[in-house]
Amino acid sequence: QRERHASLLAALSSAEPLLFTAERFSLDAWEWARACYSSRAFAHEAFPSECLQAEWTSNVLCPLLDIFNHTHGAEVEWRFSESALALVLPVSAEPYGEGAEAFNL
Repeated sequence: QRERHASLLAALSSAEPLLFTAERFSLDAWEWARACYSSRAFAHEAFPSECLQAEWTSNVLCPLLDIFNHTHGAEVEWRFSESALALVLPVSAEPYGEGAEAFNL
């Protein structure tokens, strides 16, 4: 990550030196932002190909869908289309009781 950060900082600060200073775009800030992104983003493969640009390889942040807490082993399926998205509890999953917290992966 250190090399990636240094490479990005060099490119960004040469394009926008007042905005991307070493103090503002520190390695600590980079690592924090990277952790936020990588822990909350949805895999781009989960989206229908018509919803993404052909060369798109990054995962996708979905702020409203991401309101659920995450837990490993959550039994949930993501379903996306051009006009809708859904979190679906598979038929094989244990049902949620009234007032229980729903989790995302």
